[in-house]
Amino acid sequence: MIKRLSLAIVFTTIGLLAGIVLTGRMRANDLAVAQPVTPEPTTAEAQRSDVVITSYSLAHRDKDDFARVNWHRIALDEAQKIKNPAAAATVAIRSLYAPHRVALTGTPIENHLSELWSIMQVLNPGLLGTAADFREKFAVPIEKLGEKDRAHQLRQMIRPFILRRTKADPTIAAHVLAYNAFQGGYEDNLVVTATPIGLAK
Repeated sequence: MIKRLSLAIVFTTIGLLAGIVLTGRMRANDLAVAQPVTPEPTTAEAQRSDVVITSYSLAHRDKDDFARVNWHRIALDEAQKIKNPAAAATVAIRSLYAPHRVALTGTPIENHLSELWSIMQVLNPGLLGTAADFREKFAVPIEKLGEKDRAHQLRQMIRPFILRRTKADPTIAAHVLAYNAFQGGYEDNLVVTATPIGLAK
């Protein structure tokens, strides 16, 4: 018996929003053609699903509908999209409840430490204090005063929650080669839909 996965919502960018539904075992002779994605699923349809994939641009628009769903996981692809803590999408995603949260990003900090605070506030609310506390305790001492002790303290606080790999990691190259081999071998068997989805009112 296959146990149903707990319901997850995945936020990603419009450019990466592509749904592939595979059934059965993931082998060359058992790949299924993707099922069409419902353009505007209802809240009830979302609740019956295993995964709902949507875009950051719909997070604010559909926040009330998303809030009515009992999410088990929230996954943030390209999580730098929530680096502005005051942005409507960031506020909407931060308001969703889910016991499990994960963020994927290649650039957790592009300009200021407040971007790290914003992502961590979604993942582990309160871990780094309020925005004002974080600015006073870490951002200003590190960015303006160059205090290495504060930078070390911040690294120690977030280290248990971050899995980091660099391009120098030899397994990165191996994964890229494996992915390219998979794509080259099976891409003719897949139909990819790219439909931004939200929840119908």
